[in-house]
Amino acid sequence: MPSGKCGLATHHHSGSATDGKIAAPGPRSSTAASAIALWTTIVSKKISRTSTDEVLVKECLSGNQAGWNALVEKYKNLVYSVPMKYPVPPEDAADIFQAVWTDLFNELGNLRKVGALRSWLVRTALHKCYHWKERRQRSVEINSDELPEVADESDSYLALA
Repeated sequence: MPSGKCGLATHHHSGSATDGKIAAPGPRSSTAASAIALWTTIVSKKISRTSTDEVLVKECLSGNQAGWNALVEKYKNLVYSVPMKYPVPPEDAADIFQAVWTDLFNELGNLRKVGALRSWLVRTALHKCYHWKERRQRSVEINSDELPEVADESDSYLALA
């Protein structure tokens, strides 16, 4: 994962290569696992959706997955509400929701005003909704061009007589 982005930490466990099973952790790895669990608990408690945007963005940019999770948790309802008010069908709203968070993930380091994050999320969601509507209208126009011509009423009347 690129530096400066939130990421998941990976943990490597040692085991016996001969039997294909992971060996039970010894006292040293147990202590390390306990330290990691304690650190994760402390970080999770310090970083929450009530943290300021500046703190959350800083934590995320430093690679703290808890910062990203808290950021998404803090604004998920806001981001999802935009396409639902547009109105966009729920399955398309979910796609827009994901696209907004993907854009934020990619642009997080380039935000000029972290304090304007809420506005950025709303504008981005609205922009995506607008483009969704344009694509949908183009799709309807294309599909209507492909429909066979309908006979006028006089033809229909004669066909029934």
